[in-house]
Amino acid sequence: MMRKTLLTTLFWVASLPVTSFAELSIEETPTVNKLPESYPADWVFVSDASFYSMVAGKVVLLDVGADTQQYKSSIGAALMGGFLESNNGKELYTTQTFYSRGTIGNYGAELR
Repeated sequence: MMRKTLLTTLFWVASLPVTSFAELSIEETPTVNKLPESYPADWVFVSDASFYSMVAGKVVLLDVGADTQQYKSSIGAALMGGFLESNNGKELYTTQTFYSRGTIGNYGAELR
């Protein structure tokens, strides 16, 4: 019985597809980039509500005109949090709700 299980496992492992991975250089952590004081016209804030894991919701800053490196930054906005940019564009506000047991229980609100 044990031999049959071992042979089945070896056959299964041997049948897995072989893939190759590119070598990536090691990045220093944390990696922090500074954003410009005013954003270009093709940068937009997009709500990533994360319906499958609502406690991980965020607002993402994207460069929709770029071919690469479109993701610029993000700010937390859990549980369908609200988002507002100030009139002068220098401040960003989010509202979030936190529950004591993930998505249920006693809650608290936060304004960042």
